[in-house]
Amino acid sequence: MKFNAFRIAIVFSILLSLTSISEALIWRDEFLDDLDGWVVKGRFSKWETKEGMLKVEIVVKDPCEIVFEQLQLKEIPGPYDDFTVILKNIRCKYSNFGIGLSKLFDVPGCKEFSYLFLNTRIDGRRCGIPFPNRAPYTLWHTYDLKEMRVDFNSGRFRMYVDGEKRADFKDPRFDKIDIIGFAIVGFKGFKGEGWVDSFALFSPAISVEPRGKLAITWGRVKGW
Repeated sequence: MKFNAFRIAIVFSILLSLTSISEALIWRDEFLDDLDGWVVKGRFSKWETKEGMLKVEIVVKDPCEIVFEQLQLKEIPGPYDDFTVILKNIRCKYSNFGIGLSKLFDVPGCKEFSYLFLNTRIDGRRCGIPFPNRAPYTLWHTYDLKEMRVDFNSGRFRMYVDGEKRADFKDPRFDKIDIIGFAIVGFKGFKGEGWVDSFALFSPAISVEPRGKLAITWGRVKGW
């Protein structure tokens, strides 16, 4: 991606206006270019940028009934603590879509445990399989969201949707997060789809090491 001085000046002006003592903008993607800051984890989903949005399609095939797949952030490597993730303008069809926060445990077999903050519910998964979790029981019939915000700090999770708190719970096993990524849950027999307008990561604690491009943010500003 290419940046001129004018765009960089705008970016840092907005960065200064958003930054406070408690949080700092680390990285933002507005999906105007490619997805080289991300990596796909899964084999049933297709992720692409289209008309300034991230779009995902998932088709679940036999023998699977329900599949959880991710687009994981690689531009800012983990582990992460004391951060906020904000997604804007989320839509989905025949799926559940949102953000996944995962931790790797030193246990036999599958080591990745995830909390999924989706448009309709919060779900706990171990390598795609549900695990008993400490999140409150949740079920909402909300398929289109203007904004989803998830805060994490040393095992405490808080979820806000369109400015209203939906969940606030703790899991002391999650002292940190190893993987941040978009999450989609698809169902057998349906072509699931999800869309999101932008992604932003805020934190006063995460150090950023630019790797050949402006790591604080990229893309034009769309209403931040």
